[in-house]
Amino acid sequence: MSTHGTLTTDDRSVEGGKRKTVDHRDAAWIYSRNPHAEVWRRIMELCNEDSALEAIIRLHGEPGKHRDNFRKQARHLHGALLQARDYFRAAEESTLATSPNHLYYGMASLATAMMLLHGDGRYALDALRQRATNRRHGFTFACGCNEIAAQKGAGLLAAGMVHLDDTGHFQNWSQVVPRAEPLVIRVMEVTGAATLTSVGNFSQAVVGPTARTQSILSTLQLLPDFAVDLRHLEPRSGASLMKVSVSRTTNDIVQDFIVQSTDQVDLFMDTFGIPASHSHCMDELHRGATGAIVKVTYPRTVRVPFRIPDIRGTIDHGYVGYAIPLTQPEFADAYRAAFGLSMLSRYYQDLWTASLRVRSQTAHLAERFVELYCEKAPRLALSYLCNRVVVVSSERFA
Repeated sequence: MSTHGTLTTDDRSVEGGKRKTVDHRDAAWIYSRNPHAEVWRRIMELCNEDSALEAIIRLHGEPGKHRDNFRKQARHLHGALLQARDYFRAAEESTLATSPNHLYYGMASLATAMMLLHGDGRYALDALRQRATNRRHGFTFACGCNEIAAQKGAGLLAAGMVHLDDTGHFQNWSQVVPRAEPLVIRVMEVTGAATLTSVGNFSQAVVGPTARTQSILSTLQLLPDFAVDLRHLEPRSGASLMKVSVSRTTNDIVQDFIVQSTDQVDLFMDTFGIPASHSHCMDELHRGATGAIVKVTYPRTVRVPFRIPDIRGTIDHGYVGYAIPLTQPEFADAYRAAFGLSMLSRYYQDLWTASLRVRSQTAHLAERFVELYCEKAPRLALSYLCNRVVVVSSERFA
């Protein structure tokens, strides 16, 4: 059963980007009793060569004399999705001793499928493998940790450093997929009807340079399902919970940001950019011993040059605002974290098993990450593969 919402804000394109964003104007809210199975069913529809070919043509136009090359791309897409499904099944069924490795290769296979769909002939598999640099992961890993430190807290995740290389599979994927992640939120209108409303910044992926070297733990802080729990760790992300509603008196959109740490309130407030003519739209309602509430109200009918914190959604339809700019889509940050965890489980087995043996914080965070992104990574990929925002939920739209 599919329920389509109506977006209530105007279109916004990627600022300064060369690639268009995933289309948020034709967003869909799909109800399913089993969202995980429904997501995979829709993804695997592209295993049909004709369906994949149609999807490629919708993105790139009629192939003309290149139809055979389009069909080749569709066949390659089929293979990538078959491997992705098997890797994710392996991750779901294995223990934490090996599941990070399966998850990483599952995400890499989904990235391959997205690249084949959005890329031109230069990103066909037979073309890419002509250069050795394209047969690399796109990351370099290092970990300066010992067995004793690996058993304490999240020390192993803090020591595990993932460096972004200049070339490789990750870079090929990130060069062709839409760089911005539209976020649509279900809100209840004054009339009682539900709509999908676009919020946040659509250009978050091109705000600034991505950190070349980053610990696994720092990357986890950028993921919305971890951000609030890890908000006290350095470097601070200034993560806050966000709620969206509709004013019953003015019909304006209301966003409440709940900043849960007093020492990060000012950091979070500095993220906003609101012109003096609309300063009345922002109000710090309460600052207490544990944090503050920041309320922003803006009309949906008048375009106002607001700058608000970058926002990401949790798997249970919660929302998190960040006081720091997000420089990559969520899938990219999760992809990076998955690589780091897979390297620990494969090449640092002594440290990895030592951490698991004592059930350290590293083990708890890694277990949560694997369980979460076995379900969430395919959901994120689905919007890229459909080239529109698709929300699959066990909650009915209205």
